[in-house]
Amino acid sequence: MERNLKMPWSMENTIENMDCIRDLLIKRVRQTNVDGKGEEDVKEINFDFKRVKESLQKQIPMKVKEIHVDEYFCPACGEQNNCGDIYLIGDSYCPKCGQALYQEN
Repeated sequence: MERNLKMPWSMENTIENMDCIRDLLIKRVRQTNVDGKGEEDVKEINFDFKRVKESLQKQIPMKVKEIHVDEYFCPACGEQNNCGDIYLIGDSYCPKCGQALYQEN
């Protein structure tokens, strides 16, 4: 089933919610401190949530920066792309880092 669900919240709201969930989870882990490994578990939680947050942020489109006609570079990683019209169509992503991109007309 290929369809995009329209959500009443933005990606920024989702990232903010993930931060709140992370904080609640860390608080609970520190309280229970199973096997005395609470702080080790907190480090793992922070690592995992950082990866989730970075992935979600890549889904927020960034404007490509034009160098010359049909030459652009990704504002996230700086990768130069000679892709021509690839950025002129709908959802485009950097082939190097996966950042969602768009171009103003």
